[in-house]
Amino acid sequence: MSRLPFMRAQRGVSLIELMIGIALSLLLLAAVLYVFLSSRQGYDSQEQLARLQESSRFAMEAVVEDLRRSGYLGGNADVETITGADDPDNEPSCSDDAWGKRIGRRVFAINDAAAGYDCIDNHLRGDVLVLRYALAPIIDIPVDGQLYLRTSLFEGQLTIPPETNTVVDEPQWVRAMTARAYYVANSGRQCDGQDIPSLWVVAMNADGSPGAPQELVPGIEHFQVVFGVDSDADRSVDDYVSADAVADWDQVIAARVWLLARGECVEGGYRDTFSYSMGDLSPAYTPADNFRRQLSVATVQLRNRPSGEDGFGGGEDDDDDGEGGEGDGEVTDPPPDGEAS
Repeated sequence: MSRLPFMRAQRGVSLIELMIGIALSLLLLAAVLYVFLSSRQGYDSQEQLARLQESSRFAMEAVVEDLRRSGYLGGNADVETITGADDPDNEPSCSDDAWGKRIGRRVFAINDAAAGYDCIDNHLRGDVLVLRYALAPIIDIPVDGQLYLRTSLFEGQLTIPPETNTVVDEPQWVRAMTARAYYVANSGRQCDGQDIPSLWVVAMNADGSPGAPQELVPGIEHFQVVFGVDSDADRSVDDYVSADAVADWDQVIAARVWLLARGECVEGGYRDTFSYSMGDLSPAYTPADNFRRQLSVATVQLRNRPSGEDGFGGGEDDDDDGEGGEGDGEVTDPPPDGEAS
C-alpha cells in the first residue's frame, strides 16, 4: 500500500542533540542548586546569629538580675544583727544547708575553677559566680522545713520553721531566701560529634542546701567576672579585679560580666579568627574553629551591702521589687557578631 501524501518520514533527535540538551539541563540544574544552597546557607547563618543573640541576652539577663538583687535582706541592711547566719569565711563550700545561710557573703566567685564547691562536678571552664539574697514576696504563712529570713528594721533571724521566732521588734517581714551559683559546663549533647557547652546553675533547695546542677542556657561557652572594689569607702570603684584578688568581699560594689555564646553546630564556610578578651584571661581566648560566636558584656552596680553602710541598700523598696538600695546597673547590649580584640 502506498503512503498517504500527508504522511512524512519521522526521525528522532541525534545523539549530539541529545547530549547538548542534557548538558544545558545540567547547567540549569546546577544554577538552581547553587542559588538554593546559597539561600540556605544565608538562612542558616541568620538563624545561627539570632539564636546566639537570644541565648546571650537570656543568659546575661539572668545573671545581671541576680547580681542586682544580691545582698537584699528585706527590712534590715546589717547582717551583724541577723542571727542564725553561717560564717561567710566558710566559702568556698557547698556541702549542706549552711550554704544558703551564708548571707554575709552576698557575692562570691571562684576564678576559672570550681575548687571547694563539691556541689559542682561538671565545671568546664571560666568562673563560678555565687549570689545570695532574700526574695521579694512577703510570706504570710511560712512552710515548715524551708529557710526564711525574718526581719524588722533593726534585727533579723534566719529560720527554718517550726523554729522559735526570736525577732521582737515590729513590724516584721518574712521572706524566702535563695542562693545561686552560675558556671559553664558541657550540656551532655553533641552536634556533629562536638560537645555543646551551656550555662549551668546550682540553685538553693528550700532548706538552704545546694540543689542538683541544672542546665540554664545552651550554647554558652565561656563565663568571666571581675569585681569593682571600693577600698577607701568613697562609694566609687577603685579597681576591677578577679576573684583571686578580692581581699574583702564587703568592699565589692560592682561586677563586670562577660558571656561568650557559641553556635551549637559547626557552620560551613565560616571561620572564627577572633581573639576574645574577657576578664583576667591571659592570653585572650582564641578558639580558631568553625563555630560562630557572640560576646556580651555587662557592668552592674551592686545595690545592697551587707554592712549596712550609709547610702547603700537593704531597706524596704517603694515598689517592693526585692532589689533594695540605691543606684542601678548598666547593662551593655551584645556587640556585633564576632566583635572582640
